[in-house]
Amino acid sequence: MIMKLFSKSSRSRERFLEAILQSAIEYAIISMDLDGLVTTWNEGARRILGWDADEIVGQPAAVIFTEEDRQAGILQREMTAALTEGHGNDERWHVRKDGSLFWASGQMMALTSDDGEVEGFVKILRDRTEQRENEERQRVLMHELSHRMKNT
Repeated sequence: MIMKLFSKSSRSRERFLEAILQSAIEYAIISMDLDGLVTTWNEGARRILGWDADEIVGQPAAVIFTEEDRQAGILQREMTAALTEGHGNDERWHVRKDGSLFWASGQMMALTSDDGEVEGFVKILRDRTEQRENEERQRVLMHELSHRMKNT
Protein backbone atom coordinates (compact mmCIF):
# COMPACT_ATOMS: atom_id res chain seq x y z
CA MET A 1 0.00 0.00 0.00
CA ILE A 2 2.71 2.49 0.94
CA MET A 3 4.76 1.63 -2.14
CA LYS A 4 1.68 2.19 -4.34
CA LEU A 5 1.13 5.58 -2.70
CA PHE A 6 4.73 6.55 -3.27
CA SER A 7 4.72 5.40 -6.87
CA LYS A 8 1.69 7.54 -7.78
CA SER A 9 3.41 10.90 -7.57
CA SER A 10 5.78 12.94 -5.53
CA ARG A 11 2.81 15.13 -4.51
CA SER A 12 1.03 12.08 -3.06
CA ARG A 13 4.19 11.20 -1.17
CA GLU A 14 4.43 14.76 0.17
CA ARG A 15 0.80 14.68 1.36
CA PHE A 16 1.38 11.30 3.00
CA LEU A 17 4.48 12.53 4.84
CA GLU A 18 2.74 15.78 5.84
CA ALA A 19 -0.15 13.76 7.32
CA ILE A 20 2.30 11.70 9.37
CA LEU A 21 4.15 14.82 10.53
CA GLN A 22 0.99 16.61 11.65
CA SER A 23 -0.57 13.55 13.30
CA ALA A 24 2.42 13.04 15.60
CA ILE A 25 0.96 15.33 18.26
CA GLU A 26 2.82 13.72 21.18
CA TYR A 27 6.12 14.82 19.63
CA ALA A 28 7.47 18.21 18.68
CA ILE A 29 9.04 17.73 15.25
CA ILE A 30 11.05 20.74 14.16
CA SER A 31 13.24 21.07 11.11
CA MET A 32 15.80 23.79 10.70
CA ASP A 33 18.28 24.97 8.12
CA LEU A 34 22.04 24.89 8.52
CA ASP A 35 21.93 28.20 10.40
CA GLY A 36 19.51 26.81 13.00
CA LEU A 37 16.47 28.71 11.70
CA VAL A 38 13.15 26.84 11.95
CA THR A 39 11.85 25.65 8.57
CA THR A 40 8.95 23.40 9.65
CA TRP A 41 6.94 23.08 12.86
CA ASN A 42 4.38 20.35 13.40
CA GLU A 43 1.17 20.34 15.43
CA GLY A 44 2.95 18.52 18.26
CA ALA A 45 5.48 21.36 18.46
CA ARG A 46 2.63 23.87 18.65
CA ARG A 47 0.94 21.91 21.45
CA ILE A 48 4.12 21.33 23.46
CA LEU A 49 5.96 24.61 22.87
CA GLY A 50 3.12 27.07 22.29
CA TRP A 51 4.18 28.87 19.12
CA ASP A 52 2.08 28.61 15.97
CA ALA A 53 4.07 27.64 12.88
CA ASP A 54 3.61 31.08 11.30
CA GLU A 55 5.14 32.70 14.41
CA ILE A 56 8.23 30.51 14.62
CA VAL A 57 9.18 29.48 11.07
CA GLY A 58 12.19 31.59 10.12
CA GLN A 59 13.12 32.23 13.77
CA PRO A 60 16.16 30.71 15.55
CA ALA A 61 15.42 27.27 17.00
CA ALA A 62 17.56 28.35 19.97
CA VAL A 63 14.48 30.08 21.47
CA ILE A 64 13.31 26.72 22.81
CA PHE A 65 16.51 26.37 24.87
CA THR A 66 17.13 27.98 28.25
CA GLU A 67 19.36 31.03 28.37
CA GLU A 68 22.10 28.96 30.04
CA ASP A 69 21.95 26.35 27.27
CA ARG A 70 21.98 29.05 24.58
CA GLN A 71 25.08 30.59 26.19
CA ALA A 72 26.70 27.15 26.36
CA GLY A 73 26.02 26.52 22.64
CA ILE A 74 23.91 23.42 23.25
CA LEU A 75 22.01 23.73 19.95
CA GLN A 76 25.30 23.92 18.04
CA ARG A 77 26.63 20.92 19.99
CA GLU A 78 23.55 18.91 19.03
CA MET A 79 23.99 19.90 15.38
CA THR A 80 27.64 18.89 15.48
CA ALA A 81 26.77 15.54 17.10
CA ALA A 82 24.12 14.96 14.41
CA LEU A 83 26.76 15.53 11.74
CA THR A 84 29.58 13.54 13.33
CA GLU A 85 27.72 10.77 15.18
CA GLY A 86 24.49 10.54 13.22
CA HIS A 87 22.36 11.99 16.02
CA GLY A 88 22.51 14.27 19.01
CA ASN A 89 20.51 13.20 22.06
CA ASP A 90 19.45 15.39 24.92
CA GLU A 91 17.45 15.39 28.12
CA ARG A 92 17.14 18.90 29.42
CA TRP A 93 14.88 21.77 30.28
CA HIS A 94 13.34 23.58 27.33
CA VAL A 95 11.36 26.82 27.13
CA ARG A 96 7.78 27.32 25.97
CA LYS A 97 6.46 30.48 24.32
CA ASP A 98 5.06 31.67 27.65
CA GLY A 99 8.51 31.30 29.27
CA SER A 100 7.61 28.23 31.32
CA LEU A 101 10.07 25.36 31.46
CA PHE A 102 9.45 21.71 30.73
CA TRP A 103 11.69 18.65 30.82
CA ALA A 104 12.13 17.02 27.43
CA SER A 105 13.99 14.15 25.88
CA GLY A 106 14.93 14.60 22.29
CA GLN A 107 17.10 13.74 19.37
CA MET A 108 18.54 15.74 16.50
CA MET A 109 19.49 14.28 13.15
CA ALA A 110 20.94 15.74 9.97
CA LEU A 111 18.69 16.06 6.92
CA THR A 112 20.45 15.21 3.69
CA SER A 113 19.57 15.63 0.03
CA ASP A 114 19.41 12.74 -2.43
CA ASP A 115 23.08 13.34 -3.27
CA GLY A 116 24.13 13.20 0.40
CA GLU A 117 24.58 16.93 1.03
CA VAL A 118 23.48 18.11 4.47
CA GLU A 119 20.55 20.51 4.03
CA GLY A 120 19.53 21.03 7.63
CA PHE A 121 18.43 19.23 10.77
CA VAL A 122 15.37 17.74 12.37
CA LYS A 123 14.82 17.81 16.12
CA ILE A 124 12.22 15.54 17.69
CA LEU A 125 11.39 16.00 21.34
CA ARG A 126 8.82 14.83 23.83
CA ASP A 127 7.61 16.46 27.01
CA ARG A 128 8.79 14.28 29.91
CA THR A 129 7.99 16.71 32.74
CA GLU A 130 5.37 14.49 34.37
CA GLN A 131 7.65 11.44 34.24
CA ARG A 132 10.54 13.43 35.75
CA GLU A 133 8.29 14.78 38.54
CA ASN A 134 7.06 11.25 39.31
CA GLU A 135 10.63 9.97 39.48
CA GLU A 136 11.58 12.86 41.79
CA ARG A 137 8.62 12.13 44.08
CA GLN A 138 9.62 8.48 44.19
CA ARG A 139 13.22 9.42 45.11
CA VAL A 140 11.95 11.67 47.92
CA LEU A 141 9.64 8.94 49.22
CA MET A 142 12.41 6.34 49.11
CA HIS A 143 14.73 8.71 50.95
CA GLU A 144 12.06 9.35 53.61
CA LEU A 145 11.36 5.62 53.93
CA SER A 146 15.05 4.88 54.30
CA HIS A 147 15.38 7.59 56.94
CA ARG A 148 12.42 6.22 58.93
CA MET A 149 13.73 2.67 58.72
CA LYS A 150 17.03 3.79 60.23
CA ASN A 151 15.18 5.52 63.09
CA THR A 152 13.19 2.42 64.10
